Amino acid sequence: MLQGKLASVTIFYHIVIVKSIYIQQALACILPIESEGILRILGIDPGTAIIGHGLVQVCDSKLKCGFSESLYGSIHTDKEKRDELRLRELYDAMVALIRSYQPDVIAIERLFFARNVTTAMGVGQARGVILLAAEQAHKPVFQYTPLQVKQQITGYGKAEKKQVQAMTKRILELEEIRTKLDDAWDALAIAITHSYKSGLVIRPDYIVDNVTLKPKAKKIKVVSAMPDALI
Repeated sequence: MLQGKLASVTIFYHIVIVKSIYIQQALACILPIESEGILRILGIDPGTAIIGHGLVQVCDSKLKCGFSESLYGSIHTDKEKRDELRLRELYDAMVALIRSYQPDVIAIERLFFARNVTTAMGVGQARGVILLAAEQAHKPVFQYTPLQVKQQITGYGKAEKKQVQAMTKRILELEEIRTKLDDAWDALAIAITHSYKSGLVIRPDYIVDNVTLKPKAKKIKVVSAMPDALI
């Protein structure tokens, strides 16, 4: 009966155009609805064309326990389709993802600032759909800005993406980077951020917050406004 349900979910994912690198592993894993002592955090990096997702698990105040690996991937929508249809597909995919992963909480990136108004509106619509799916599943949602995520993962609020990815890999003790999707890495980083900010996990000692340095005194170059003949 369980295999039949997993097979139907797999077919459903293909119908709504969910292209997740490790979604087959996620669906193949039997994730019990109740796992004593294990708390699952589903991180979501919202977007319009690509939505990253990553699941981390907390056990005994440590990350990534209870199962063999963290599960992560992405949801893709077709940019050629109408906005309302893409949002419907995203909603259906999120509902299926929540049912498969059975997270205890969901952490999502907060839209903090965007130069492109059109992009900001699209991401805002996607966030709304994701939040709706989470609310209907009765999952508590926590939101974090990109600056908060970078600060928690690397200790520096202006860290580059590669630095965040490298630290995420180290924190989760992943032997190799098996996805080139930035969105999936961002989602994992968001989930880890919640584990730190909520006090579920103590940040490792090797993550050192940057020290605010006093600005150096600027050297003032004095330029005479007097004609050379009068100096």
